[in-house]
Amino acid sequence: MKLKKAIIVTLLILSSILLVGAAKTDKIEEIIPSGKTLEENHFFTGDNFENNGTIDGSLFVIAQDVLINGEVNGNIFVLSQNETVINGVVKGDIYIAATEKISITGRVDGSIFVVSNIASIESRANVSRSLYAVGQEINIYGIIDRDANLYASNNLLVKGVILGDLKYNAKTTNIIEDSVKGQTTIRAVENNDANQFFGNTQGKLFSTISFIFTNLIIWFLLAFVFKETRKKTSSLLLGNKNKLFFLYGLVGLLGTLGVAIAFFISFIGIPFGIIVLLLMLSLLYISIGIFIITLSDIVGSKYPRFAGGNNIIYVVGFSIAYSFIKLIPFIGPIIMMLVVIFGYGLIIGSFYHKGEAEEEHNLIL
Repeated sequence: MKLKKAIIVTLLILSSILLVGAAKTDKIEEIIPSGKTLEENHFFTGDNFENNGTIDGSLFVIAQDVLINGEVNGNIFVLSQNETVINGVVKGDIYIAATEKISITGRVDGSIFVVSNIASIESRANVSRSLYAVGQEINIYGIIDRDANLYASNNLLVKGVILGDLKYNAKTTNIIEDSVKGQTTIRAVENNDANQFFGNTQGKLFSTISFIFTNLIIWFLLAFVFKETRKKTSSLLLGNKNKLFFLYGLVGLLGTLGVAIAFFISFIGIPFGIIVLLLMLSLLYISIGIFIITLSDIVGSKYPRFAGGNNIIYVVGFSIAYSFIKLIPFIGPIIMMLVVIFGYGLIIGSFYHKGEAEEEHNLIL
């Protein structure tokens, strides 16, 4: 668990630096007062976040501690180092990864996806859809209107009501009789491989959530900092440049790698080779996000009503789809390679065709 905590903290620090730098704010704490309404999506990164008002949009938070007492009329995405508590009303889905504890006591009109050491659905909570939880300890005291899919590496406690089916894994359980109205399915896990099983499951789910957050951070940067570059890149893909972008990516990867090797051959050029290699790895890391965001812009421009004109929905959807596709044997690695090359080519092509792109389509962000 120490390694997982270190990974979480590292991601928090890196994400915070990127997002704070993009927003050009030095906020350590933000408290939205009662009675105040924010009529748009809201982003925050810092130490502490507290919402006592109303947010008419989705909420994206990277912080140590998060407290939601008010109302959020959209989805919630939280990456928390310590604890996340939701007492208010959420009219969308919830995605939370917290190191220590997640506690939900309010009403959630969507589904909940959580990863934490301790995850608790308290007695006053009402979840309108399904619950997906991974943690060392999971406690259900409230009401789940649909199914519950739970992975507890230690203890599972169910004293509330699950109106749908319950699927779970746990070392020890305390499930009150008649608390599950649907079917209960148990997947047996031997004690000697329990830690490995739960570690893999927890790691995959956290990896998916972290991947979504990374793409949302890239989206934020492109939407508010590099807005014009984003429009140009997307417009190029709408034109007849698809094959060229793939070629740019392939040649760019081989060329960058060749330059790095050439520097490494020369003793004097080793530092420059390391810089080139680190730059290439950084571009490769964000190339997947660039491709997903560009694809989201294209789909969003053609079907703006499907996601209410908000391309964030497409970014999240394509990120989840990509996370599942890459797990498919044989096909997954091929898709990953093609996406990376295409994304790398988009980065190169957006600069190479800069002048031409200004005359192309102007996409809705």
